Amino acid sequence: MNWVDQIREWNLLRGYACPTKVTPAPQLIRPAESKLYHELGYLRDMLRAQGEHGMRVSLIFEEFEEWYRAYLSRDDIDELDGLCDLIFVLIGHALQRGLPIELGMLAVIMSNVSKGTTRDANGKLLKDPHYVPPQLAALFDKTKEST
Repeated sequence: MNWVDQIREWNLLRGYACPTKVTPAPQLIRPAESKLYHELGYLRDMLRAQGEHGMRVSLIFEEFEEWYRAYLSRDDIDELDGLCDLIFVLIGHALQRGLPIELGMLAVIMSNVSKGTTRDANGKLLKDPHYVPPQLAALFDKTKEST
């Protein structure tokens, strides 16, 4: 089972819809003029001027911004494009840093599975007594041994 199938199964087991056809995005408040929105744009531009690593991080901000604009405008095609681009640059960043992203994703999925199904008043899943945090530090030991 791949990551997407595991995440789909996790969502379905917790009562989240995973339709096979596109559903309308809910209307959100448009924060385009918020201080945070402008600060993220400034940070993205500042990072871009700091070499290769800064450029990679700025691409993450840029792709997030593109996805968010498409989401707010309810443009399904551009939203999908933005999500795919964002995932692409995030995984690319991890690979370029040598981070064990495949094993990390599996560890996070397994950890999330252990959270259970109890929700707070806002609908957020709560960590039950059987919750196990992702064991990410151990992954760094494994990747050091294999290099």
